[in-house]
Order: sequence, then structure tokens, then C-alpha cells
Amino acid sequence: MVSRNPKSKQLGARRRIRSKRAGAALAAFVDAIERQYGLDLSLRPKRRKRQILTAKQAASLMRLSPKTLANWRNLGKGPAFYKIGARCIYRRADVVRFCRNRKSRSTSEYGTLGANGGLNHG
Repeated sequence: MVSRNPKSKQLGARRRIRSKRAGAALAAFVDAIERQYGLDLSLRPKRRKRQILTAKQAASLMRLSPKTLANWRNLGKGPAFYKIGARCIYRRADVVRFCRNRKSRSTSEYGTLGANGGLNHG
């Protein structure tokens, strides 16, 4: 049976506020201890970035259309990939390396992609 007493709602809200304050105080205390002693006391496991990407995820990471990435695979351009059955997968490190190799400072530096993914100037 649900209580319809407005005072019980107010008491519940007060308890939640106290609970949030206590949680915030505990978090501040833990942060201070971590800073003072150089510790990591987090109870949650660290989130690791996914190391293997699908073609759609790799295209999203590079801000490209998945179709563009598929065309680059057909032409032998783009980041290295692995073909497993009908799927193409990418290592995050390969995608990041490919993007870093494409860095340029002006449009005159920009060349076309060669068969090995390197730049052809000219």
C-alpha cells in the first residue's frame, strides 16, 4: 500500500539529500587521500578503450562514411584491416596510425594515397 502522506515524501527527500551530501563528503575525502599518497582507490574497474573495431566503428572514429572506408579497402587504401570470414575488422592502433600519417600543414602538402597507404606527392 502506498503512503499518501505528504510529510513522508518530504522525509524521503531529506534522506536522499543527506545521502547525497554524505556521498559527496566521502568522495572528497577519498580524493584528498589519493592526492596526498599518490594512490588510486577507485572501486570501479578502469574503462579500457576497445582495441578491435568493426568497419562502422572505425569509420566513425575517422569521421568517415562506412561506404568510403569500404571503397578505400577495395582500392587498397586506408588503414590496415583484417578479414575474418565476411567481416572486416580494424585495430584501433592501425586506424590512429593511419590518421597520424595523413597529417599535413597545408593543402599543397596533401598528396594522393598510394597502394600501401602512404602519400604519393606529385
